[in-house]
Amino acid sequence: MSLQDSIDTLSDKIRTTWTAITPRERASLAIMIVAILAVIGYFAVEAMNKNETQVKRNLASTEQAHESVEKLMQQYRVLAASAEALDTSLEAGRDFTPLTWLESVGNEMGISGNIRSMTERSVEETDYYRAQTIDIVVDDINLRQAVDFLYRLQSTAQVIRMNEVRVKTDRKNRELLDLRMELGVLRPLGGS
Repeated sequence: MSLQDSIDTLSDKIRTTWTAITPRERASLAIMIVAILAVIGYFAVEAMNKNETQVKRNLASTEQAHESVEKLMQQYRVLAASAEALDTSLEAGRDFTPLTWLESVGNEMGISGNIRSMTERSVEETDYYRAQTIDIVVDDINLRQAVDFLYRLQSTAQVIRMNEVRVKTDRKNRELLDLRMELGVLRPLGGS
């Protein structure tokens, strides 16, 4: 028996059964078939919706993870750039002598005669750098010179940290200022 014969036999049985039942039974059978197909269709659509919802949830969590990775990468780039800038500043200070540099700044600004004292106080060493503390006293300078001097100290290529700055008006002439500063000069280990 071939496949075509089996199909023909099955269709003949269905036709015989269909003609043997009453019209009311036919309507009931048709309604049951439609109901069964509707239930099967409902479960199929529900399964597809669940899969789609799960895919959307997975996609949303993946996007959140990607955003957090992007934020971390951006933070890393900022930190790497900061570290590179700090390394460059530290490297620039390897052969740097702070007292000589301060004297040259005073000469350039015309206030070297007003620098009363520059004293090296202490040296603190860590694993990576040496921090040298210097006290500076500058007397009888005007406001513009004080601002320019402080700006010059802050804008140098070397790493200089102003630990303390005290500004007082001069007792003799109220238009002049006296500066007392404590600077920390950072130099990488291995330098002078």
